[in-house]
Amino acid sequence: MIFLMTSCSCLRAITGMILDSETQQPISSAKISVVNQGFERHFESDSLGYFNAYISGGPRCPRIKATVEAQGYQTATFREPKKRDTLTIFLEKEN
Repeated sequence: MIFLMTSCSCLRAITGMILDSETQQPISSAKISVVNQGFERHFESDSLGYFNAYISGGPRCPRIKATVEAQGYQTATFREPKKRDTLTIFLEKEN
């Protein structure tokens, strides 16, 4: 019975780096919001643009949907890749 109860949720993780699309420089303090099956968590990139985001979710364990926001940049949305690669997210400056 305990096995059935503990197997009903999953843990998903995304690691990556957030860079300026023009200069290739890291963007620190970018806000990363991840959503999975109604669960939502918020993270920030560090001073080098790196982030590690994770979330638990329902029994089907779908891929994470994420939004990245940083001051002076357009908001970007992405999905967790099928492979466990580290992502590089390029943000474009606002017009």
